[in-house]
Amino acid sequence: MPDFIHVVVETALLSAKKPLAVRDLRRLFDDRYSAKEVKEALGELQTEWQERGLRLVELGGAFRLLQKWGAI
Repeated sequence: MPDFIHVVVETALLSAKKPLAVRDLRRLFDDRYSAKEVKEALGELQTEWQERGLRLVELGGAFRLLQKWGAI
């Protein structure tokens, strides 16, 4: 079962209208988690989403979930 940081980061990415930087994601936790911890959660999510219709990509230092080509 995913931990709290994992769930919050995933929810933020799914609902974001623009790419989110690690700093933006850390603010969701009042900086209780380090950049390293947030990046680890992003890496886990990237792996999990490989088998789904979306993919987690980094764009200019920020992260966003995008539709995979041919996923529909």
